[in-house]
Amino acid sequence: MLLNQAIIQTKVNDYLGSEMASLEAISILKSLGENKQLYLAYNNLGVIYNNLGNYGKSLQYHKIAQSFNKDLSNPYYEITSLNNIGVVYKNLERYQEAIRSFEDVITRKEGMNSRLQAMLTDNLGHAHILSGNFDEGYSLIREALDKRMKLDHKGGIVMSNIHLGDYYRLKDDKRNAIRQYSKAAELADSLNMQTELLEIYLSLVEVDKSNETKHLRAHIDLTDKLIKEERSIQNQFARIRYETDQFIKRADNLNQQKTYLIIGITLVLILFFLTYIIQRQNSRNKKLVLEKQQQDSNERIYDLLLNSQQKYEEGSITERKRISRDLHDSVLSKFFGIRINLEVLNNKTGKDSEEKRSLYLASLKGIENEIRNISHKLNADYDFSEIGFLDILKDLFQEFEESDNLKINFLSGRKINWNAIKNNIKINFYRIIQESLQNIRKHAKAKNVEIRIDFEEDYLILHISDDGQGFEIKNQEKGIGLKNIGERVMEIQGKFDIISNEGGTILKISIPKDEV
Repeated sequence: MLLNQAIIQTKVNDYLGSEMASLEAISILKSLGENKQLYLAYNNLGVIYNNLGNYGKSLQYHKIAQSFNKDLSNPYYEITSLNNIGVVYKNLERYQEAIRSFEDVITRKEGMNSRLQAMLTDNLGHAHILSGNFDEGYSLIREALDKRMKLDHKGGIVMSNIHLGDYYRLKDDKRNAIRQYSKAAELADSLNMQTELLEIYLSLVEVDKSNETKHLRAHIDLTDKLIKEERSIQNQFARIRYETDQFIKRADNLNQQKTYLIIGITLVLILFFLTYIIQRQNSRNKKLVLEKQQQDSNERIYDLLLNSQQKYEEGSITERKRISRDLHDSVLSKFFGIRINLEVLNNKTGKDSEEKRSLYLASLKGIENEIRNISHKLNADYDFSEIGFLDILKDLFQEFEESDNLKINFLSGRKINWNAIKNNIKINFYRIIQESLQNIRKHAKAKNVEIRIDFEEDYLILHISDDGQGFEIKNQEKGIGLKNIGERVMEIQGKFDIISNEGGTILKISIPKDEV
């Protein structure tokens, strides 16, 4: 915005305002690294100082602009810079340098257009005239004028006529000089080219002495008019700058309000998010508490089952011992008495009696031995402490065998002391076996299942295999059954592997000894 404003101010001769806007624009553009805009800004400064007559500074700024175009490699900008530098050299009366600058670009094709070609030709011709090479200069200016007339470039026609007027003035042909200047003045006035009109009036003062006062008055009047216009334009730009600053201030306030609004919305969203996270965490904590309570309840239920089984076994053992004592103290004593009586009777003669007594004695001995064996078996000191968990499993197996026509082969390692195994392990093993049998019942179409629990190296292994049809493991990774098994295995710090194919499925669960 500042750069465009500066270029406009240059066109309306507000050179001071244009200089300030250009320098302000440059200070911003340098931090942004905008080489194209920097070229335009420095080129504008060169034009300003050329119009102000500070040719040295103008030349300096045009060369800085040229340096920024090295990275851009814009042929149009290169031609423009060399033309502007040539104009400054011409104003410095360094005509040969001006001619070299114009000739350096006039033959270029890339970036050139017809209007630019005509301007360079006209400037080169003017430089030749000022250097004293009148014929070459006149020919080039006429060539440029012809091109401009074909293009109907009226501003360019004004400049060519001024330069032809300079040609005739330097040749001391005042009549033709006045004619060319007057033609240029008429067209410049219609185009409102006031800067060029000032230049024309000064030239007419020099060559048209008979109308010198008239031309001076026209120059003074136009100068006063331009001064007023420039002040008006300066005031307009000052008002624009003020209004722009106010707009920027309002925009900054709106941006600040927008920033506060965004921060407020962000804080509210963060608050909602944190509230959601806290509620979700509380829900998880409640779920964990409930799961822990459920786990404790399961363990208590299992303890009650084991205690009940233990009470049952203790009662069973007591009853067996009572039966043993009864058999030994009552029945055997009676049978022993009968045997003694029969032995006494055995002294009687008679073949038939002897045979019968021998038969009775043999029968009584057999009954005696049988009862003694039963007594010994009932009174044997069996270890029933491990029967509880295994009996519960056998009841489970019996249920599936009877309802699903499954043959379940169960093997338990002899080294396993089930009393020493944690209840949590036993509960989860029971549930995993139950879940596996249900999966086999629903999906496997198996006839035989083998379940084995034993220690292998440093792990307690639960091994379940069937001869069913198998399944695609990847398609079942999210199944409820496998998911439940996986969660139970994680709960008891174990790991599980599953293999399934057309020949059946194998599930292997490994629990470290330290966890059991």
